Amino acid sequence: MVEGQAVKHAEAVGVLVSERYGQLVGYARKRLKALDVPPAWVGAEDVVQNALASVLAHGEPIEKLRPYVFTVIKNEVWRAAQRYRSGLGYLAGGADVQLEAEHPTDPYGGVDLRLDLQTALSTLPPQQRRAVVCAKALKFTQAETAEVIETAPGEGCRRAYMASYSG
Repeated sequence: MVEGQAVKHAEAVGVLVSERYGQLVGYARKRLKALDVPPAWVGAEDVVQNALASVLAHGEPIEKLRPYVFTVIKNEVWRAAQRYRSGLGYLAGGADVQLEAEHPTDPYGGVDLRLDLQTALSTLPPQQRRAVVCAKALKFTQAETAEVIETAPGEGCRRAYMASYSG
């Protein structure tokens, strides 16, 4: 994808998330319940965030973004249900998010970084994880992040900062 298209794609996803995040989570929660996946096993927010990571990693511009995102969420819920029925843990393995590696010639370096990122995000509470995804991955402003996580702008920034630098 050309750099300009990638930016427009990320911005479009950001707008959709800021306007409809509650609806996306509600849809995932409803689908998980219909497939008898207990909320204690996987949270609807986790499913939505993994689906959004897949959408952001998509290599082509998406003409009808909203229906596409709902379809990706539906597929991610199905994947979670299959893993639940198989007795496996829920992993964020659907998205092939590329991270910058110190040694780009190392084909496994990116995998290590993705696993580290997945591990770090999984330790955060849902609202703090949402703040990190909005502020860092989607490059939302403080005001946009605060709107999504329903807090004051300074609080949203503080949560993303604390999550980024807690170790």
